[in-house]
Amino acid sequence: MIKEGNIYTYFVDPKERIIQHRQISQDDWYEEMRSTIGCRLIETVKVLDAPETRWYGDEEGLLKDEEERYFFKFSTVQNLSTGKWVINNTRMMQKYKEAWSEPMYWEFCGPSFFTGCLHTEEEETVDTVGLHLWQFAQCIEFMHEGYQSDPIVEYMINHT
Repeated sequence: MIKEGNIYTYFVDPKERIIQHRQISQDDWYEEMRSTIGCRLIETVKVLDAPETRWYGDEEGLLKDEEERYFFKFSTVQNLSTGKWVINNTRMMQKYKEAWSEPMYWEFCGPSFFTGCLHTEEEETVDTVGLHLWQFAQCIEFMHEGYQSDPIVEYMINHT
């Protein structure tokens, strides 16, 4: 049973290679996540459209020493008829191959949270994640110890 004002999230720790279903306070979620992750600022990105799921983690984690960085990948596919990004369900994809895009892999560094989203007229905030553990776990791939990501650098040239 969810306590009043609490939500369920998934916590992923690539160093320990664990996925945990965690209950956090909906009112104090930012500080709770920040202290658990051990960072100053939390970054976020929507990784799934259906059910809407957001990643929360430490983008600054890439600035840590290479020995302190641990990575994992989160895979999704796009339903080509709706345009929505959904979990990478291999059985469904094999049956209806033409309906799905190639998998897209999000690469994340360090401990992270995944939540659902609650939309109101005024704001968007965290909500209980809308995935079963078996669905969520099939999207996660822990990278080997010592794995390093190639940095992505983008340049924009403005002509005046």
